[in-house]
Amino acid sequence: MVSSTNKFKIYPEYNLVIELHSGTLNLTSYLNFKKKLFTHKEFKSGMNYFINLKKVNFDAPTKDIEKFADFNNQRPSFSERRKIALVTDTPSQVVSTTIYKSLLSNHNQDIEIFSTNEKALSWLITEPITQARYKEVLAEL
Repeated sequence: MVSSTNKFKIYPEYNLVIELHSGTLNLTSYLNFKKKLFTHKEFKSGMNYFINLKKVNFDAPTKDIEKFADFNNQRPSFSERRKIALVTDTPSQVVSTTIYKSLLSNHNQDIEIFSTNEKALSWLITEPITQARYKEVLAEL
């Protein structure tokens, strides 16, 4: 099995976390990644998320997706209002992300599934952003 590559970048000026994932993503690797993100010095609760899953093969049966949803539902920092954009490319990615979305019980999260980076970012970033800066953020994806 090919392992996953998981990266993040935090943009405090946009209240935004960008996650990029590729390879085979399973529950253990994703939980370890999230724990690292949550302890980063620039991370704060209530940040919006752009999660790019376009290059991911999920190794996550429904029970693992349920465990990850439980992990998120139990986090006290998730009580603040935030948006999560899940960017997918294949039908199997859409299925996994839709199951995840349906399992979250936190009503302070607006979660949408997108097929393009541009639509996801325009939904997440509500503050004025220059076209040049927008292109820079997109280029980093």
